[in-house]
Amino acid sequence: MSQPRTALRRIATAVVPATLAALALSACSAEPGASPAPDAAAGAAEQIVVEHRQGTTTLDGVPETVFAFSWDVVAVLQALDVPVHGVPKRIVPPGFEDLAADPAVVDVGTLFEPDFETIAADPADLLIVAQRSAPMLGELSRIAPTIDLTIDATDNVTQSKATARQLGEIFGRQAEAEALVADLAASLEAVRAASADAGDALVVLTTGGNVTAFGPGGRFGIVHDALGFAPAAAITEDGRHGQAISFEFLLETDPAWLFVIDRDAAIQSGGEAARAVLDNEIVRRTQAYQNDRIVFVDTTSWYIAGTGVVGVQNLLDEVAGVLAADQA
Repeated sequence: MSQPRTALRRIATAVVPATLAALALSACSAEPGASPAPDAAAGAAEQIVVEHRQGTTTLDGVPETVFAFSWDVVAVLQALDVPVHGVPKRIVPPGFEDLAADPAVVDVGTLFEPDFETIAADPADLLIVAQRSAPMLGELSRIAPTIDLTIDATDNVTQSKATARQLGEIFGRQAEAEALVADLAASLEAVRAASADAGDALVVLTTGGNVTAFGPGGRFGIVHDALGFAPAAAITEDGRHGQAISFEFLLETDPAWLFVIDRDAAIQSGGEAARAVLDNEIVRRTQAYQNDRIVFVDTTSWYIAGTGVVGVQNLLDEVAGVLAADQA
C-alpha cells in the first residue's frame, strides 16, 4: 500500500546529513558510484548525482514520490520499505495485486508504453525505468528526473546486488540493502552446493505452443552461470526468446532437470499452458519427466521480474525447494 508523502519527508530529513555526503551510485557496475553535487545550500537538501546505464541524473534530495516502470524495481523498493506511488497496472504479476489495487497508486501505463499524460499531470520526484521500459527514458526525462536501472541478465547476480545498494543509498536504506545482499549471497552458496551433484539442466520457454531453449551466458543463463547446473545442450541462438527446439530435441538432449517458463501465462495472453504444451508421449520418455524433475517455474520471478535482488532471491528459493524435495 502507498504511504503519505510526509513519511518520506521524514526519511529525507533523517538521512540527508548522515548519508548524502558519501553517496556513490552507479547502476552499470558492481560498485555503484555517485556523489552529492557541489555548492548545495547550507541546511538545504543536498542534490544527489546518480550515474546510471543511460547517463547521469541529478535529484534534488531524497525523492519523496517514486514512479517505477518495472516490476523488478518495484519488488526491490518494497523490500527496502520505500513507498512506490506509481506502477504499470496494465499487467500485474502475482504478488503485486494489493499495490496495484490501491487507488492512491498511479497507473503509469504498460511495461513498454508509459501513460505520458497521466505521468505529466502529477509528476513524481523520481521516475525509474529498467528492462522493457528503458527505451522510454528520453521522453520521461522531459517530465521528471529519470534513471535507468536495467540489469544485464547475463550478469544478473552481481548487478542485482549493485542496484540494491544503489537504491539503498538513494533512499537512505543502506542497512536494508546490505541485508538483502547478504541473504542473496547465502542462498546462492547453498544452491550451488546442492546443485553440484544434481545433474545437468535445460531451461526452456513455451509460447504460442512453441518451445525455445536457453543456455549459459544468455537471458536465463543464471541457472548455469550462477546456480551451477551443467548445461544439457549447446544452445547456439539465445536471444530474448531463445533457440527454437522440437520435442525430439528434448528427448535427444535428455536433461536431468527441465526448468520450464510459461511466457503466455507471464504476459497473461491466454495462450496454451506450458503443462499442456509438454504433455505428450515424447516428453514422457525423458528422464526429467520420469524422475519428476520437470519444474514449471514461477513466471513472476523468472520472466516478469527476474532481475534485482528480490527476483533472484525468489528464483533461488524456488530452485532450493525443488532440490531439497528431490534429495529428501
